[in-house]
Amino acid sequence: HFSLSRGCDFVAPRPPLPLAGTMAAVPLSAQEEQDKWLHDAHNLVKQYAFYMKRALDDNNLREALKQGSLMLGELRTTALSPQKYYELYMQVWNELRHLEVFFADTARHGRTNLEMYELVQHAGNILPRLYLLITVGAVYIKSKEGAAKDVLKDLVEMAKGVQQPIHGLFLRTYLSQSSKSLLPDTGSEYEGDGGDVNDAVEFVLQNFTEMNKLWVRMQHSGPSRDRERREQERQELRDLVGKNLLVLTQLDGMDVHLYKDTVLPRLLEQVVNCKDEIAQPYLMDAIVQVFPDDFHLQTLEKLLEACPLLRPTVKVGNVLAALMDRLTHHAQETPEMVGQFVEVDAFGKFAACAKAVVVAQPQMEAHDRLLMHAALMSFATAVHQERLDYVDGVLSSCAASLGAGNDALGGSGEDGAASQAPGGGAPSGPPMIVSDHKGVRQLVALLTVPLDTYDVVSVLGLSSYPRVMALLQPVNLRQMAVTIVRSVLRSCTKVTNVQQVETLFTFIAVLVRDSDSEAVEGGGSNPGDDVDEEDFEEEQNLVARLVHQLRSDDGDTQYRLLVAARKQFGQGGARRLKHTLPPLAFEALRLGRTLIAAAQPDLPPGSGEEAGRGVGGESDETDEGDATAAAAAEAHGYTMCKQSDAAAAAAAVGISPGGAAAAAEIAAGPLGPALKK
Repeated sequence: HFSLSRGCDFVAPRPPLPLAGTMAAVPLSAQEEQDKWLHDAHNLVKQYAFYMKRALDDNNLREALKQGSLMLGELRTTALSPQKYYELYMQVWNELRHLEVFFADTARHGRTNLEMYELVQHAGNILPRLYLLITVGAVYIKSKEGAAKDVLKDLVEMAKGVQQPIHGLFLRTYLSQSSKSLLPDTGSEYEGDGGDVNDAVEFVLQNFTEMNKLWVRMQHSGPSRDRERREQERQELRDLVGKNLLVLTQLDGMDVHLYKDTVLPRLLEQVVNCKDEIAQPYLMDAIVQVFPDDFHLQTLEKLLEACPLLRPTVKVGNVLAALMDRLTHHAQETPEMVGQFVEVDAFGKFAACAKAVVVAQPQMEAHDRLLMHAALMSFATAVHQERLDYVDGVLSSCAASLGAGNDALGGSGEDGAASQAPGGGAPSGPPMIVSDHKGVRQLVALLTVPLDTYDVVSVLGLSSYPRVMALLQPVNLRQMAVTIVRSVLRSCTKVTNVQQVETLFTFIAVLVRDSDSEAVEGGGSNPGDDVDEEDFEEEQNLVARLVHQLRSDDGDTQYRLLVAARKQFGQGGARRLKHTLPPLAFEALRLGRTLIAAAQPDLPPGSGEEAGRGVGGESDETDEGDATAAAAAEAHGYTMCKQSDAAAAAAAVGISPGGAAAAAEIAAGPLGPALKK
């Protein structure tokens, strides 16, 4: 063998920058300096590659190794940023393909693969030496003269000789790229004497561990004033580390048992022990994204146990939300998997982990807590659609994590009865009022998901719903109230009893009642300065449509529903009443016609409706005008009709003389005001 150990044969010193002349040199910016260094390195790589390929054409092994080593020596630079270094690395990588083809043709260089494997280790500098060793090692494994597991183990250990973070990361990236098709995987041609899938997993995990250590070490190299630059560089290099996980998922022999017993514990050990606020969230998210859903389902407990152990500055809520969103999508795409979710109690584990994370990270921001609970809400509604109590549990957990008290949305009076949370103690501190855009979006999503999934009235009856809704500021509370009204109208939800009316109007009180700043003497109201007139009109029209959702088959109950709505509308002042009372009046007329038709069974079908249009076939427009006038009169304090006005009421709605007695009886009861309108 000939020796290549003399460094002077392999390393070409970089030519110094030209000295400034008599004229003052214009200083280069950092970007221009980077471009200049990269340009010089590109030219040198082209030069050395040209001589290397000429030596290869002549089958001159010594000269080819010399020029190849000089070319690889350009990767020893520390002057380039990771992005520029990557461009240089890709150029060198392309040229190394020519050298690999030459190494594979033993007839051209006349040496065995084992001899070549030993020969390249005489290179004078460690970085070119290891690149050449990996190139020859790939040929050595392909020839099957050496066992894949032994060669790979030797290469991954030898790579520890490079501890400069950027150099080491790209060297191990080259090792991973060169060996990914040579692993002794199940069904691979290298399985058997070359090892098995366990050897392949061990190689990839060891390479991943060393790369992660190099990546984390970048954070602590250099002065503190360059910390921001180093963090940016680390973000640019993170995918080099994460690609090792992708290699693991592509192994045919990777099954849930191997993942559960070997892979995941090793990965989580590395994630937790590195204690790095950049590496931990990225690696946890990478684990969530690259491995299959059924793997996560079978190892959910182990994965969730690691979340509270991460650094306090890590946004664990984002990791949990990503995992829950992925499993939620999986449950929606494959409904037959829901049974497995229930079997492993996935919801219970997620809920317990969310509480543990809040306890472990008391400084977690409100929008991160909301993101986590919004994802938990989506998971609960996708997997456990029949369990409304799970929805209440998520809301209760969210309210507790944000310090919401038991009283919300109007106190503890009759209208606030629905806002009491069972068994909830006093919050340990003031509630986190959500005001930032990101937090408001997450909170609205949390409150909207159950409205789109379950009966709106049932959701509003949950004890924890008002506690969470009270965390919104008034301007956002108004938007949420509009969302509730739209949900009721879109789902055609029927409000069937007085308690439901009171509960519903408690949640939309901001649309129905005047605030203290709006109220003026005389019972009227002025528009708030922060409410656009068009928005106000749209809101009141939605509330007016809500009246038609008050429905009951029982006449007395229907009347009480209208009275309860009238009581709520009465707190809104004339500006709101002109929108909300007309539909109430028409509902009263409809109720009166229905009862009259029921009291006169001898009338043909539909005659009650025809009578309601007025004597002599008066148009609906007349009725509308009368109803509006009656509503406006009541809004200004005028009393409704008395029991003695039965005959006038009967004539007003067009009752025939034969039905006057029945009309008088109805007018004498609680429906007299409705008939008068």
